[in-house]
Amino acid sequence: MTRDDETLLRSLLADRFLQWLNERYGTDFQFPADEAFPPDRPAVARDGARTLALTTVPLFPLDGDPWHEHRRRLQDQLAASLEGGYVLWLPPGADLPQDEVDAADFVRRVERDARALAPGQRRAVSFPVTLGLRQVEDGGAYMNVVGGLARHWARFTDQIWGVYQLDSSALHRIPEGDLDRLIREIVEMTKQIQKGQWAEIRTPEAWTVERTRRGEGFLIAGAPPGWEGNSGPTLRKAVRAAIRRADEQYRARMADVQALLLVGAYAYLEDELITVTYRGSDPLAYASIDLPAVAADGQIRAILEPPPERISPA
Repeated sequence: MTRDDETLLRSLLADRFLQWLNERYGTDFQFPADEAFPPDRPAVARDGARTLALTTVPLFPLDGDPWHEHRRRLQDQLAASLEGGYVLWLPPGADLPQDEVDAADFVRRVERDARALAPGQRRAVSFPVTLGLRQVEDGGAYMNVVGGLARHWARFTDQIWGVYQLDSSALHRIPEGDLDRLIREIVEMTKQIQKGQWAEIRTPEAWTVERTRRGEGFLIAGAPPGWEGNSGPTLRKAVRAAIRRADEQYRARMADVQALLLVGAYAYLEDELITVTYRGSDPLAYASIDLPAVAADGQIRAILEPPPERISPA
């Protein structure tokens, strides 16, 4: 992980965390203008006389692969054309365009939608993808689905006649409210093809971009295709390491509220497995952490709710 990426992530996500915290708990914590968000200590915000310390830890890599060099080049292009701080959330499995023409179109789309954001807002950036549909058998009623629609395979069962293969591996994040329309379109296409035929279905996918209220720079938050750290032993190891890191900083209390923000690479916040992994850890290990939270897809939620008086005493 480069110092630049680490500092950028910490500064942009720390601002997003405070926005969420203040709206949720009715507080007014703010970081001082000279907060540098260094990697070796928590950032400290104030609300009057009260203090909040925040340790921010990404659970996906930001270095160690040539793919990240290309990611940084795209980041630099976007940062050069935009004012303010932005995060583009890359869905797991999605790749960044390598071809010069495709990369230019990517930058154009992201820049257009990011420029429309006011500080504190988020929206979806649309990219066209192609799905493949093939009829395998005339009888039966079954859809074998791979890719982004795999979790929805049962939605097709009562609507089709025949056995089909649906390749939705190009689809990583479905636009909000678009699932029903897409399923209807696929079902209609099954009526137009015969055994052995393939059909292509063009549809948009949506990646989340958000603008922070403070900070400068553009971060593409995500991991290279093929990275498998979102579950299992790899995730448990990463979460426990983050807990140990925060506990070492917080064991001798340094603030009224001590928070840990774990940043995950998930297509949707509801997909994250960080919460259950954290809660399955030894409670003594995170006893010094008052407010653990998870960030993914431009959203934040608490992993464990602290007593209200800890955040905002009466």
